[in-house]
Amino acid sequence: MARHLSLLTLSLAIAAGCGPTVGIAGLVLGGGLGILGRTHGLTCDQLVAARAVLADGRVVDCDEQRHADLFWALRGAGGCQFGVVTSLVFAAVPSPSARRFELSWPRDRVAEVIAAWQDWAPDADDDITASLAVTATGVRVFGAALRPELVDEFPAPIRDVRDGLSWPELKRSFSEGEADDRVLTSKSEFFGVRLPEDVIGELLVQGCELNFTPMGGAYNRIPADATAFVHRGERFLLEHLGPDPEQVRRSWTTAHPHGSGRVYPNFPDPELADWEAAYHGPNLARLIRIKQKYDPDRVFNFQQCI
Repeated sequence: MARHLSLLTLSLAIAAGCGPTVGIAGLVLGGGLGILGRTHGLTCDQLVAARAVLADGRVVDCDEQRHADLFWALRGAGGCQFGVVTSLVFAAVPSPSARRFELSWPRDRVAEVIAAWQDWAPDADDDITASLAVTATGVRVFGAALRPELVDEFPAPIRDVRDGLSWPELKRSFSEGEADDRVLTSKSEFFGVRLPEDVIGELLVQGCELNFTPMGGAYNRIPADATAFVHRGERFLLEHLGPDPEQVRRSWTTAHPHGSGRVYPNFPDPELADWEAAYHGPNLARLIRIKQKYDPDRVFNFQQCI
């Protein structure tokens, strides 16, 4: 009888998201940001093969040699676009141990911390991922480092640091605490340049929660046309969150003139005026050709479908 060994048994991992409710299929087909991303790249960069059921009922296996155009499209633009993906094969990486950190400052230090984070986190060593979150009460920088000394480059008055966590322990630690059952509106955009101080000040007055996710590292060492995921030259992703949709729109509009105009496909925004360019950039023309080849009758169709 064949034995099926888990990644835990083999001490392997996939560079994937950190949220416990994130499904692997949706994550990888839209790109896949995560704690190991700056070290190993997007989740879709580790995808080596997939099986899909096409609109005409055919079941195809695709990789770099078989249906290579479909395989290219699935890595970053594959969600519900070209077929029903039923199987995924990944090139796993060694499961590391890491330092988990959460560094906190009071609300009156927020602008200062954001400015320093913009200069540091996107250019930091590949072995650290440091996200930043602004709430009504303060600001925190949190994430994981494969080398503990990297955390010490960013001092803070309140530090919650846990060393030597296994990768499963680290992932579980990010889902600790009470569940957030609020109904929130979200809008986001990538940024290739830093936000000016006056814009940061205006955002803070408007009062939305702000989540900054660093790019750089292995994310950006892959050419923009190597996969369908085109966002390879960005510095960070900024997400605006709040219960009031109009407040979120105002916050996004304030930052938007300094953004790249690009949006993460896994953070879909139904209000985007030019969503094709926002999600897919110059890769759109090739994606249209692949859509016409594999789903000419648009059996797979939705509001923002290619």
